[in-house]
Amino acid sequence: MACGFLDVLAGDCEGPAHRSAVIAAAKAGDADDAMRLWARRVNYRLTDTWGLDEMAKPAGMKARLVAFYTDLAKRCPGNAAVARALKKLR
Repeated sequence: MACGFLDVLAGDCEGPAHRSAVIAAAKAGDADDAMRLWARRVNYRLTDTWGLDEMAKPAGMKARLVAFYTDLAKRCPGNAAVARALKKLR
C-alpha cells in the first residue's frame, strides 16, 4: 500500500512520499510545518539527508536547518551524521 500525505503526517510511513511532503511544505513557505516534518524524519533516520540541499533553498530554511542541526549536535556530541549535515549546509 502506498503512503499518502495524511499517512506521512500521522507518522505511519517513511520514504519518497514523506520526502515530497517535507520539500513541498518548504517550497510553499510553510517553514514551521516543513521543520516539523523534517525533525520527524531525522528522528526516524538520522543518517538520511536526502533532500537537504533542496530543503535549504527556500528563503529562511537554511538558517532554520543550521539551527536545528547545531542544537542536535549539542545533544548528540560527536555524531558523524549530524556533522555531515552541518557541513553540507555550510
